[in-house]
Amino acid sequence: MLPVRRVARLAAARAVFAQRAVVLNKSTRPAPMTRRFFSENSKASPGAAHGEAAQTDAIVLTPYQKVAAGTQMGMWAGFLGLAAVCGYFIVRELFPSRMSPNSLFAEASDICLQNDLIGQRLGQPIRCYGKDYNTHKEGRRNFIEHVELKDKEGNKTRLRIKFNLKGPNGKAEVWAEVNQGMPAGEFVYLIVRTYTGEIIKIQDQRQILQADTEEEREAMRRLLGQ
Repeated sequence: MLPVRRVARLAAARAVFAQRAVVLNKSTRPAPMTRRFFSENSKASPGAAHGEAAQTDAIVLTPYQKVAAGTQMGMWAGFLGLAAVCGYFIVRELFPSRMSPNSLFAEASDICLQNDLIGQRLGQPIRCYGKDYNTHKEGRRNFIEHVELKDKEGNKTRLRIKFNLKGPNGKAEVWAEVNQGMPAGEFVYLIVRTYTGEIIKIQDQRQILQADTEEEREAMRRLLGQ
């Protein structure tokens, strides 16, 4: 009887041991997944840490730093605007158009100096200058009296100037006018009045330009001998 009981006990012990082994095996299987999960988290952690650091750096901008950055940007914008304005005026002074008073004065005065009749009346040499203030200060005579006529949109369409001539025999006044788009050397009128009151019409196209069509203007030119 004793050997039979021992065999039964051993069998029961083996069954219990087998059950515990099964339970331990089931409980230990998820361990590799957990390790893999931790390993993936450990690999992703540097990138996440870097992103969090960048967000922290972006948020750390103080109000004073924001004001300083805005002020600096405003200063740069102001400098660029000032440079653009200065560049515009420099180009306009160095390369003036025909519709500027000084440019038209230079062109008209050259034509007057080449006119033989004006040379006979005033004598040689002849000096051209701007407004006459009846003083001996030559620097103040550089101002050219002018009138700019504009259309309804504010665009300059016509320019009138007045300047003076002076020679050994006396003085003369000059009036000139041009329209926008006229070629060089062409005027609406270029008229000189000498000190004796004589009128010298170098160019006078006022009647011609009053015509409505080009055919009428050409007919007026032939009629006036121009």
